[in-house]
Amino acid sequence: MEISMTKQLVFKAFTLVLVAGCGGDDEGGSTADARPPTIDARVGTVDAPAGGADAAPLPDAAPSTVVVTPDCTGVPQGQIDLELTTTGLAFSQTAITLPAGSIIRFTTAGSHNFASSPGVDAPFVFKSGAVGAHTACLTFPVATGGPINFRCDLHTTSMTGTLTIN
Repeated sequence: MEISMTKQLVFKAFTLVLVAGCGGDDEGGSTADARPPTIDARVGTVDAPAGGADAAPLPDAAPSTVVVTPDCTGVPQGQIDLELTTTGLAFSQTAITLPAGSIIRFTTAGSHNFASSPGVDAPFVFKSGAVGAHTACLTFPVATGGPINFRCDLHTTSMTGTLTIN
């Protein structure tokens, strides 16, 4: 009888391991995708190619039409309306007014980002990316109003400004 119980335990353990290994979702597709990842603040998610960055919600994203393109991949140089950079602890411009349809290219070599200030009932929210050296293009395709406050999320009191899209 003891041999029979041992066989039963081995069989149950094998079955458990076999069933646990069948839970994956493998469609056999290629993970290579030429699309650059984009962030759409309207839904608060990251749209990344298969095998790319994990989808991550944006914090409390209000209704918006701001689209962020990391590294400005696919954005023609001639379509960029404003180059916004950082020097030390300052943005190159602190009062920005642009027409609807404008594209801002934000570039920083330091520990900065370009983000709408939280906690206000703004008509749009945006974030260029995580704090750190990066480039991103932010597209404001429709008139969204303002002015709204923007800042660097790491230097919230010294790196600030206003943005109006009309």
